Amino acid sequence: MKTSKPFLLLLFFIPPTIAGIDTELSNAYAAFQSGDNKAAQKAYNNVLQQDQNNRDALLGLAALALRGGDRHRAQQYYQSLLQKYPQDTLAQVCLINTLDQHAPASETQLKLILAQTPQSAYIHFSLGTLYAKQGRWAAAQQAFLNALAFDKKQADYAYNLAVSSDHLNQSRLALTYYQQALQLAQNQPVVNFNPQAVQKRVQTLNAFISSE
Repeated sequence: MKTSKPFLLLLFFIPPTIAGIDTELSNAYAAFQSGDNKAAQKAYNNVLQQDQNNRDALLGLAALALRGGDRHRAQQYYQSLLQKYPQDTLAQVCLINTLDQHAPASETQLKLILAQTPQSAYIHFSLGTLYAKQGRWAAAQQAFLNALAFDKKQADYAYNLAVSSDHLNQSRLALTYYQQALQLAQNQPVVNFNPQAVQKRVQTLNAFISSE
């Protein structure tokens, strides 16, 4: 059984370090997490007015651009960040995610970065998203499984693992991870899937499994 629910790219963004962070940056991150894009953008721009090289502000604005569907704008922020911090792994991965996911170079670059930091959940997730967009569901499933293993609190990781399992006709496994995604989503203000649609899929899978 397959799901028609599309994959959604997770908006990668690392929370600012609490110790010593200024109030504006903390407010920006809180607004971002709650889905208040307008307040988050204003606060991040205020931070950049004080410090044009601020990494957290640039990452936040890039994530907001992606959330708003402006991929080109997000690329500009990531490129600006990499000009200032050429070795920034997160910015490298996020920039790759905005490029052509069918290009062999994208997969190669992600694997090279992953080799340097093999326990980075978001890189495994990026690789899984790339495989999913190419219809390589078995590879996507393994990548999402790795991502969830390294970060067990991300509802989006569990959701995408469920979808890849669904595409592989592994109904029981898909059901398990859909349910896990719903449970994790209760503690996350913003997720990149529709919980109501997932709940309906859970009901469908339960009915199918019961009829076997």
